[in-house]
Amino acid sequence: SELHWLQAMKAVYCANLHVAPKMTDKSLGLVLEAYAAVAAVPPDNYYDTATPAVVDLCGVMFDEMETLVPQSHDHARKSLMLVLGHLQTLVASLPPPLPPHSSRGTHPMLHVFQLNWSTLHLIFTHTQSLPIQSKVSVVFSTLFRHVGVDAASLALSVIPMFMDAYDATGCRGFLDAVASTLHCASNETADLNRLLVLTFSHVASRASQLSLADDDLVAGVFDFVIIGGTSAPWLFGRAACFEFFFAFATEALSLGCANPSLFRFFQASWQWAHLAAASSSSNKAIIHPPTSFHHDVWSYVVPRMPAFFQRLFAATTRLGPTAVLDDTMDAVAETFLHAGRAFEPVQLELWTTQVLTSDAAFPKPGVAITVKNEFVELMRQPHVATARKLRRLLKQLCRN
Repeated sequence: SELHWLQAMKAVYCANLHVAPKMTDKSLGLVLEAYAAVAAVPPDNYYDTATPAVVDLCGVMFDEMETLVPQSHDHARKSLMLVLGHLQTLVASLPPPLPPHSSRGTHPMLHVFQLNWSTLHLIFTHTQSLPIQSKVSVVFSTLFRHVGVDAASLALSVIPMFMDAYDATGCRGFLDAVASTLHCASNETADLNRLLVLTFSHVASRASQLSLADDDLVAGVFDFVIIGGTSAPWLFGRAACFEFFFAFATEALSLGCANPSLFRFFQASWQWAHLAAASSSSNKAIIHPPTSFHHDVWSYVVPRMPAFFQRLFAATTRLGPTAVLDDTMDAVAETFLHAGRAFEPVQLELWTTQVLTSDAAFPKPGVAITVKNEFVELMRQPHVATARKLRRLLKQLCRN
């Protein structure tokens, strides 16, 4: 029966949890995946049936972690990381959450996290170990992405913990963890929504202190903004911080920042603006109607597009012969391409003509007018333009 299989797999897990395990951690992960599959039967109504078995096995994990937390030697820290990984594997291995209309209880792993919240909080705060704190944040992120809105109250508790850690360490992993809580937000989670709006504003208030040389953190901030504006525009818009981030990103571009996430932020901005424009120019029903945020983005970026194009060309001329030159040229070409697909051809022709022909020596002296005209023509034909074609012209326009 299922119970015998579960008991056997639990015995295997316990036997390999302590000194001199006979199985690799990868093999033990397969045991945990099998345990989740057997416990979650039937998968279309598994909450009640799986919870006792999941709580039982997780009890072993938490007992082990409570023993390891006070120990400061390397072996204990390594073992703690492994057990946290086991917890993450179990979260990810259970079937998708049951639909809201089903007669369901609490997701088994959400129940486990609520039951053991004090231990998880202790692990995060007591160890003062960035790798362990990062691992805890990844475990929570996995739960939030897997369970969704049912975990809103738990998300409300952990966001301050993650933001305190972000402020103290500048580690992007904690921003990623906060971003995962957006999966828990809905129109019915008012308290969580307010906290997320405050969090967006807080990240914006600290952005000007970023070192552009810290590639990982710069990427983390822009990725956080992209996720917020894309998956929860109705919340991100309430924070009223898009204008700041766009101005900050534009200034970073002028200062020589070539972080891939910087260009992805610009590309996302064009898409957000496009959603507003598409809604006003189309008579068809729109699957995802634009929010006030999308209209605000449109109103803000459109008047600034000529100046932005000028900065983008200028930034390309300043790129040195570095190992990342090709990747950056690709990113610049993609950013122009996304603009070409987001805005009207008439607008694009006007902007690029204004930028490329108002100064014969821009972007660099000696560029033939035919090359400039070819770029303008390509931008006004999004069905013809490709990143490769744009990159070829950018090299002629901006590189020696």
